[in-house]
Amino acid sequence: QGLQLSSSFPGHWRNSIMTSLTTGGLGKVVQKGELEKHATCRFVLHPWQKRTFQLHESGLAYYTDQQDHQKFIHKSEMLDAKIEEGRQRLELHVTWREGRKSVKHRLRADSDEETREWLQALSPFVYSSSRSE
Repeated sequence: QGLQLSSSFPGHWRNSIMTSLTTGGLGKVVQKGELEKHATCRFVLHPWQKRTFQLHESGLAYYTDQQDHQKFIHKSEMLDAKIEEGRQRLELHVTWREGRKSVKHRLRADSDEETREWLQALSPFVYSSSRSE
């Protein structure tokens, strides 16, 4: 079952991403698992939302279990990744470009160890994108 991309993606991106997702064009999966993502909107009842994340050779994809929300961030759009202390456990703060702005996203795994594993997996992507500019 393929991912359904929302209409919020521009046409060329949506077509390109769907082709990649359905043909395996995203490359080898480097890391996969469930993380909680803190909502970027301030007016949400439950700010921490469960998402399935897949780090591929070409970038980071995430989606809900119902697949009503999906996103793909190409590795060239990833700007920064670091660990920060959260209220309950460590958080992974990942910054990527969204249009003309950069946005920091707060993620957390079930354990601090798993959060560190995600940072380790993401580090080459962040380093390589900052080196290519």
